[in-house]
Order: sequence, then structure tokens, then C-alpha cells
Amino acid sequence: MHTQMIRYLAVLSVVFFAFTGVAAAAEVVLYSSNPSELLDLVSQGFEAKTGIKVSVVRLGTGEAMKRIAAEKDNPLCDVFWSGDAAVLENAKENFQSYRSPEAQALPAGYVEKDARWTASNAHVMIIIVNKSLVNANEMPKTWQDLFDSKWKGKNRHGEP
Repeated sequence: MHTQMIRYLAVLSVVFFAFTGVAAAAEVVLYSSNPSELLDLVSQGFEAKTGIKVSVVRLGTGEAMKRIAAEKDNPLCDVFWSGDAAVLENAKENFQSYRSPEAQALPAGYVEKDARWTASNAHVMIIIVNKSLVNANEMPKTWQDLFDSKWKGKNRHGEP
């Protein structure tokens, strides 16, 4: 698992940093809300491989989106690494298209159709049911099942 994660991060570092103009740059500015340990791992690996310094600006996704929108005509960041697909989809007009050859190694759906964003990971979401509050034959099986009106207003105690 650890080896697979390292390979995945290597692909990600190339996907996020291998775009037109970076090779000539002395520095790349990265906006991200990812954990410091992960940012250090990727930025240090990129610096070692390319000799290009990575200046990390760590901030929340919402704050980064506001900054990127405000900087639209004069961007201060080169790479944004954060956010989920919905956030990126809603702000894609603030990003340039880039199709990295390395992105071919990613699963289908990880690259937006116009290459405005490339996903770096998938968040696993599950439905958990308290069997003492919900009968087996009533348990939701899909996300769509959760929209059934019988669940409206229910809290973690099964009360309306």
C-alpha cells in the first residue's frame, strides 16, 4: 500500500507541476489546503527532480477559491491543489486547460473534459446504519435511497 501511494504521489506531482512554462520558471507557487506533510513530500520531490523551488501557500479551499477569483487577471499562483470536483467545476473558468501526458495513468473521470482540473484522489464515502434503529429491510442501499421522505428530519437518535 505504501509503495502504491508513493507511485500515486509521483504521478500527481508530475500532473500538477508539469505544465507549460514551469520548466523555465525558477519558482512555482502552489495554493493548497492539503496536510503539510503531504505538501512537503510532493514539493520536495518536485524540487529534487526539477531544481525548481516550490513556494507553498497553505490556506483553506474556500479562501483559495476567493483568492484565485480575485487574481484572475493577474494570477499569483501557478498551481492549485485542493478542493473537490464540485468546487473545481464551479470555478473552472479561473483555470487554464492542461493535458498532462502522465494523466493518462489516472482512472477515467479524474480529468475534467476540457482539462481545466485533474483530480488527485477520491474520497470514500459510505452509508452507516444503526441496526438498532433501522430494520434490515428498510436500510438505504444507495445514496438516492437517502432522499426518501422517510429519512427527512431524522437525527442520529432516529428521532424526528
